[in-house]
Amino acid sequence: MKSIKYILSIILLFGAIIVSSAQTYQYQYLWQRTNDSITVTYSTTTITTPHNKSVTVWQWVSGDWSSGTKTDMVSYYQGQYGNRLTLEDAATVKYNCHAWAWAGSTTHWMNSPEEQNYFSSPNQSYTSTVNTAVATKLWYGSADHSANTTSTPSYFISKWGRSPRFRHWVNDSPYSTSSLTYYQGMSSITGSDCVCTSGSSYTVNNPPAKSYTWTQSYNLTPGATSGNFYAANVNISGEGWVAISVDGVEYVKNLFG
Repeated sequence: MKSIKYILSIILLFGAIIVSSAQTYQYQYLWQRTNDSITVTYSTTTITTPHNKSVTVWQWVSGDWSSGTKTDMVSYYQGQYGNRLTLEDAATVKYNCHAWAWAGSTTHWMNSPEEQNYFSSPNQSYTSTVNTAVATKLWYGSADHSANTTSTPSYFISKWGRSPRFRHWVNDSPYSTSSLTYYQGMSSITGSDCVCTSGSSYTVNNPPAKSYTWTQSYNLTPGATSGNFYAANVNISGEGWVAISVDGVEYVKNLFG
């Protein structure tokens, strides 16, 4: 049944390249259910991973689905998977699953195998893990898809090509999970799980090659910060977190106070 749904999605969404140059790509796309034909332009650019590896991507320039098509795509996929889907972002051609999952971007299109720069050596930013509790990213291998994990096991967030971005269960998507791999960040934060009244300190292991900033939950007050070292004090008891942010991608350590 999964393969039938995937084929149907392809039939409904046509795409063809109409202009290509060294720096610019122009595509024609059609969503058949609404007969929405659009011309989309991208330009080639480069971004970098948290550990400073170059990744070639397409920067969105112009063109996108009509509001009617965006609404229809949600209806179509909810017809396939019911209320098990939760809409995160409307359908758009501006970005895809890899750009959003690995780079946190909503204006870039990352073609495979560029996403592998994030988890391939040398200088990878993520490493595979069998411990799904610590994983933050997923790669679908030959299915050409990527996703982010959530705090709920087997419940992911991913952008479905030129369609919407959904929260969904592992088996509720058009993508095969036969080669699914979980990844955790190479950078990690170590320190006490409990922030006591006297405060606690935290250290980044294997820090990113790029500059990063420390952040914390509302109930923590930052203390002394120096390089990879960070201190925090609790001002309201309860659950909290500290994190480092690299280009909008966060590495988080959950805490209680």
